[in-house]
Amino acid sequence: SMAGHLRGLRNTSGEFTLESELAVTRRMDHAAAMVPASGQAAHVGWLRRDAGSSAFEFRSATIAAFTLLDQVAGLPEDAAYACGMFDADRLDFFFFASGQATALVHRLDDTAVPGQWRFGAGRTVDFGAPVEVVTVVRDANSASALLVVFQDGSAALAGYSATSGLGTLQAMPAGSGGLATGGVALANGQFLVLT
Repeated sequence: SMAGHLRGLRNTSGEFTLESELAVTRRMDHAAAMVPASGQAAHVGWLRRDAGSSAFEFRSATIAAFTLLDQVAGLPEDAAYACGMFDADRLDFFFFASGQATALVHRLDDTAVPGQWRFGAGRTVDFGAPVEVVTVVRDANSASALLVVFQDGSAALAGYSATSGLGTLQAMPAGSGGLATGGVALANGQFLVLT
């Protein structure tokens, strides 16, 4: 069954206490805690899998409640996402599907009403070739960058700006390990390319 529950648990002195429970009618995955802006409380987001499509839900995250703040609906059924802060103190979300050359980008913002997080209008970025996975890493200047692994096993690094879009893709050296399959962000501008 795709139905289930989201349970808020607290661990106090080694004992777990159920603090809250939310019934869900669809499968959820790719859940992550995220801070929408510096100094803000952590929130939670996940992909909700609907019949034939997906939606990304952004919720407040307290142990007592999981209030839906906003969502991006109509994503591909096999959608994935990467998010990071690029040219502002706000999260940019890149929604993509393996085998597609484009991603839909939405910025999460509270400019209209401080503290009320909403997704802005989406824009499409074109990577120029079908992607396998997109990961947010830090470059040598500690700025967010996109590590794009393409379906042909090549990889590239690109910056992003809400005003100018996707930066120039900088090809990564192939290496002796074979085709790239993914990436992992590390500290101090370092990252791993999995082969």
